[in-house]
Formats: sequence, structure tokens, C-alpha cells
Amino acid sequence: MRINIYVILLIASVILLTNIMRIWKILKNKKNKVNSQNKDNKAVNISSEDCCNIDISKLDLVKINKYDNIKYFDISYYPELKNINNYNQDIYKELHTELENDLNDWLDYPENNNKYNSDIKVLPFLIYGKYNKINTRKMPQLTKFIKEIKNIKMAYISVISPHTLIKENTGWGYHSNRVLRCQYALHSATNCIVSIKNDDDFIGKIIQIEAHEWIIYNNSKKHYVANNSDKHLVLLTLDIKRPKDIENDDDYGDPDDLLEIIDYYNKK
Repeated sequence: MRINIYVILLIASVILLTNIMRIWKILKNKKNKVNSQNKDNKAVNISSEDCCNIDISKLDLVKINKYDNIKYFDISYYPELKNINNYNQDIYKELHTELENDLNDWLDYPENNNKYNSDIKVLPFLIYGKYNKINTRKMPQLTKFIKEIKNIKMAYISVISPHTLIKENTGWGYHSNRVLRCQYALHSATNCIVSIKNDDDFIGKIIQIEAHEWIIYNNSKKHYVANNSDKHLVLLTLDIKRPKDIENDDDYGDPDDLLEIIDYYNKK
């Protein structure tokens, strides 16, 4: 009888040990899988609040891919943007004159909830078919280039101060859901980035802003721009109607926000 009890206890112990080893292997495989996914993921896990403290040299930046067009788009969608190379020297002369004036007559950057950021200055040129006569006279060569672009809805230059963040936002719904944002760095330095992510993304795709290069993205998605450098970041922003093969987003949002921005930009 005692022998039977010992046998039963031995069998139970073996079964328990086997189950423990099986569970340990499952947990180990899960951990290895997660580590492998994190290693392969090129996006950087940072929040928009922390982005002004990061070092671009340590990031694994995502390259723009023509077919990875959920967030970023190739310049082939708007080939006429390349014509800016014909105006660059004249545009820089015009810009230099403006920067020497300390941006006193530039507008503060409009953020959400009727807040304005004085660390970011904006000079609007075109807002929904209406050109700003004062600003277009200041930079006639840039204006000439803008007028060559078809289906353009907005055009403005922004000057972003050192160590300044344009907080994560989704643009103005009624406007952003119908256009693609095209940004050209008239002046940039290292540690200047833009990040885009979908609503269901935990992390965004970050790319570095390079001087004299276009970045085209869907600003109806969550995005932020950060100047982590010690120099000013100067961006030309053109919002252009989406090509026919790129559908508008379903949620058109409230046009009242857009109307407020149009009124604000038309003040000068």
C-alpha cells in the first residue's frame, strides 16, 4: 500500500514538473518574440512631450518609401515641386531680408484651443485662393513659384525657434482631410524631425528634416514637428489638393476651426 502511495506521489511530481517546464518555455518564447519585434521596429518609441530632448544621431530614422504612403508620400505625386530649385537663390535672398527684420510683422503660430505660440512665427502667402498682397510683395520670387503649383490651398513660411515643439495634433479636419502637406526646409540643422502616426499606432514614424528637401505627409493624422537644434528651423509649407488616386478621409471635421484660421491668416 505504501509503495502505491509513493508511486502516485512520484507520478504527480513528474507531471507537475513537466507542466512547470512547459509554462517556462512558453513565457521565454513570448519574451524573445517581443524583443525581436522591438529590434526590428524602425520607429522610435518617444512621446511628443519628450521629443525636444532626444539626440537624432542615436535614432534609427525611417527612410521615405514611395510605397509606404499611409503617412509619407513620394514627390512623384507633385513633380512640379522640384521647380523650387530654379528659384532657390532668389528665395534665400528674399528670406534673408525678412530674417534681418526680426520677424516683427510675422504672426504667432496658431495652435489648438485659440492658443498662439510666439516661439513659432508664420508668414502666410496664400489662403484658399486669396493671396496676401503685403507678403507676396516681400517675396515675389517665392510667390512666383507658389503660383506654378496647381490645386494649392495654403502656402506659408514658418520659423521655429531652437528647442521648440509643434505639439502633436491632427490639423484642421475639414482642410487636412482633403490635402497633403508638403514641407520644404529652407533652413534646417541636425536634430529637426517630423513624426506621423495613425490613430491606432502606439509609436509614430520619425524622419529627419533635411535642408533643401521636400517632406510630403498626411497631416490629418497625428503628427508633430520638433526643432531640437540650437538654430532656427525655417519651413515652407504648401497644402495641396490630394491626387485622384489618394482618397479623402471620411471624417471631415468642423469647418469652423478652418474659418478661424483663414480669418487669422488674412489679418495681414
